[in-house]
Amino acid sequence: MNTILNMEIKRERIPHLEELMGEMESAVALYSKVARLLVFLLTGRPSLILNPPFTLTNSEQYKLRNHIDILNNRQCFSRSQRMTLLKCDGNHGILNEKF
Repeated sequence: MNTILNMEIKRERIPHLEELMGEMESAVALYSKVARLLVFLLTGRPSLILNPPFTLTNSEQYKLRNHIDILNNRQCFSRSQRMTLLKCDGNHGILNEKF
């Protein structure tokens, strides 16, 4: 389980980089993908037929919920930043002048 969590934490860096590069639309999509995978690990794992069963300790469940909350917050922030940029572009042409 720690391997999966560590892999997903590393995967969270990709949308952060997209966000830093100003690629808000891509960041929003990537945050969503990572969050959906973590939600599946948290809620859908009982339906997986694995031997041995894929179980999570209370601590691991807490970590997953915490990461999901962080990703959802970042996704909302990126989405609002994207909307602000689109508004500026449509109303003032600011982005067109810079780029």
